[in-house]
Formats: sequence, C-alpha cells, structure tokens
Amino acid sequence: MSKEKKAFKDTLFGKILGKAGDIVGDSAGIILKATVGGNPMGAAQDLLKELSGSNNPKAKPILDEMNLKMAEIELEFSKVDLEETVAYLGDIQNARQREISMANSGKSDWFMYVVGMFVLVSLVGVVYVALFVEVKDENMFYFIAGNVFTMTMTVVGYFFGSSKGSKDKTAAMAMK
Repeated sequence: MSKEKKAFKDTLFGKILGKAGDIVGDSAGIILKATVGGNPMGAAQDLLKELSGSNNPKAKPILDEMNLKMAEIELEFSKVDLEETVAYLGDIQNARQREISMANSGKSDWFMYVVGMFVLVSLVGVVYVALFVEVKDENMFYFIAGNVFTMTMTVVGYFFGSSKGSKDKTAAMAMK
C-alpha cells in the first residue's frame, strides 16, 4: 500500500531542475537541499530565485512553468483544506442531529455523564498525587496531569461553555 518512491529526476521538481540545470549556477546545492535536506519547498524557492535573476532567454519559459506548477500545487492544498473543512462541518452537523434525537427521545445520555465523572475523579486523583505523593518520574506525572487537565477543560467546556448554549438551542429546536 506504500507509494513507490520515484527517482529524483522523475519527480516534478527534478524534471524542472533538469531543464534549468544549465541556467542555474548551484543546481547541485538545490538538489541536495531538496533530497538530502528534505526541504523541497525551500529548494523550489531557491530555484525560483536563481531563475528570476538569470538573463538567459531559456529561463523565462522554465520560470513560467514552475510558477504554474506551484500554483497547481497550492490549488491542490486548497482542495484538501476545503475537504477537511467539509468533513469537520459534517461532523458538527452529525453531533447536532444526535443531540436533537436524544432530546426528542426524552432519554439522557448516561455514557456522557460516566465519562464526565471519570474525568473529574481523575482530576481529583491528579491533585491528590500532586499534593501528597512523592512522584518518582516527574515527566510522566506532568504528562498525565496535562492530559487530565485538558480532558477536564473539555468536559467543563461542553457542559458549561459554548457547547452548553448550543445544546440548549438544540433542545429548544427539538421542542418546536
């Protein structure tokens, strides 16, 4: 399932650099930056800078091609960002529908309360350990405490924060 790795000369950037090889002074440095350094975007910017400063008549078409390819790549990134946003909003809509279904059924979500109680008990445990127990591995304790505090903030935010207002609004919409 893993993607087969192409040779550098077969990549989009490698093909463009191959065309620009006789124009660019430090093409070896750019290749090293792209392949060994693992920074193809930085190498592409270096290549753009080299081509922009060149007086060679062959540089303009290569520069134009490279600018077009970079615009295509940016468009692909924008498409991925849009797909992520659509998926995120779909998740929000599904959560809202779930809350409406729960409100219409008249039942309460006991699992949500169990998780909330677990988080609060964990918080009490972390505070107890911080005050009364000598901890051998402080880094691990800080890691666990940070996660417990984050979970606590999420639970409190849900029950009493903006999600609470959203939940009340959803319940009111369900009553209509």
